[in-house]
Amino acid sequence: MQRIPVILSGAVAAALATAPALAAPAKKPAPAAAAAPGKAALEHAVAYFKVFVSAMEAKDVPEPVKQTLMGCIYSNPFGKIATGIDTIMNQNAGKLDRSKPNDVFNVLVRICGYNGPTNAPAPAPAPGAAGR
Repeated sequence: MQRIPVILSGAVAAALATAPALAAPAKKPAPAAAAAPGKAALEHAVAYFKVFVSAMEAKDVPEPVKQTLMGCIYSNPFGKIATGIDTIMNQNAGKLDRSKPNDVFNVLVRICGYNGPTNAPAPAPAPGAAGR
């Protein structure tokens, strides 16, 4: 009878020794570092974000549009949104102008998935936002 506890203790010790290896998730290799955005991309993102903030504060932007924009920025990194806006702006260089808040607003709304009427022009950038 004395041998059974020793055998069980050995089995328990072996199980406990391997348990952390089994429970620990396999380490994934670190993702490759994304290239840092260039100065122009950062400047565009700042301008786009100003339009976003102005739209959220504007009284004449319909609530469904604001809800779509908020859901979009909540669910996506703003860098990804800005890259999408840049892509559309570049593809439509003769038709759209990133210096026009209305153009940026319309692209932003569509990129974020809103397909209904906006019924309002894009809001002007917030007062004092130009020098930040």
